[in-house]
Amino acid sequence: PTFGPAFMPGAAGLLAWALVAALHTLSPSTLRARLALPLPPRTVGGERDVFAIGDVHGDLHALRAGLVAAGVLEAHTHRWAAGDAVLVQTGDLLDRGPDEYALLRFMRALQRQARAVGGEVAMVLGNHEVLNILGDFSYVLSGKTGYAPFDRLLARSREPLPPSPGQEHVFPHQRGRAAALAPGGLVARTMLDKPVALTVGRTLFVHGGVLSAHVPRLIEWNAATRAFVRGQGALPKDALARADAPLWTRRYSRFDAPPADDDACNELRAVLDATGCERMVVGHTPQPCGANSACDGCVWRIDTGMSAFYGGPAEVLRLGADGQVSVASVDPRASGASDGHGVVWVPAASRSLEVIMSEREKRASGGELSAASRDPLDG
Repeated sequence: PTFGPAFMPGAAGLLAWALVAALHTLSPSTLRARLALPLPPRTVGGERDVFAIGDVHGDLHALRAGLVAAGVLEAHTHRWAAGDAVLVQTGDLLDRGPDEYALLRFMRALQRQARAVGGEVAMVLGNHEVLNILGDFSYVLSGKTGYAPFDRLLARSREPLPPSPGQEHVFPHQRGRAAALAPGGLVARTMLDKPVALTVGRTLFVHGGVLSAHVPRLIEWNAATRAFVRGQGALPKDALARADAPLWTRRYSRFDAPPADDDACNELRAVLDATGCERMVVGHTPQPCGANSACDGCVWRIDTGMSAFYGGPAEVLRLGADGQVSVASVDPRASGASDGHGVVWVPAASRSLEVIMSEREKRASGGELSAASRDPLDG
């Protein structure tokens, strides 16, 4: 492939270029196609709307409120309403909230509804899914809430209990959850058989981030991860269990990062060049200002802390078929939120990190906010 190092000044940029150029053996278009979410052909020409929502953490009400706000769900029935659009959830459905199993079932039902009309619902694995698959329940709600649904599921299914990788650390009341979520377990193989990364059009979706060193292994890691979750292969540690793995890195989601010329932005551009994509969409790191873009729009960070545990807004990124990018935002704890009340649509320009940081500086100095860049959520 041909790379363009001119936009990457300095040693860090050249290193990022060299890592990708030396290791990557597929052309960007081929790699993007190999990572692409399979979609049915459209009955009409043109592009599809693509929606993305970040970490949910056990809060079904917040998920529904966000999807209703964006027009993905019908307000009263909470059924699919987006036609042949695509919805991507960037991982971390599990932990911290009471609705985990209900969320998994809801997402599976929503996928069936979408497919029936030519749309699609997809998910990439988050680090909290992996923690649970490995038997680490450190972030599960205490008491019966986080365990009883899985006990009832296994009792109905009458499946034998597969060993969990963390079984030696599991208490008796955790065994049902451990068995259901273990590699090859009923929930793992039917609801968590998801990739590390995927593309829709020219957008790359991943929970934490794709680094330069990850690019040549993405296809391998997707296959190995799905085999592991199904109970048919070993744990791919480099993909799932390292601090700099795609599910764990926060390289592109630090809120205090300089907006355009940081080393992370240089690496990001190299990754996008190598994968034939225009942007990356990540979750994993709660953003105090809501969903926002950085590195001149090359990355969108969409973990808004929407769950009751964090108390943030429910927000959905819309990548419109018309090329327009915007964010639907709603307070999921406000009255009528799940019925579509209180929705604010925010243009992409108001959610760039560059604008947000500039506005923060104006606030700190007592300056007047510009009408064009004032965030409607600020009132």
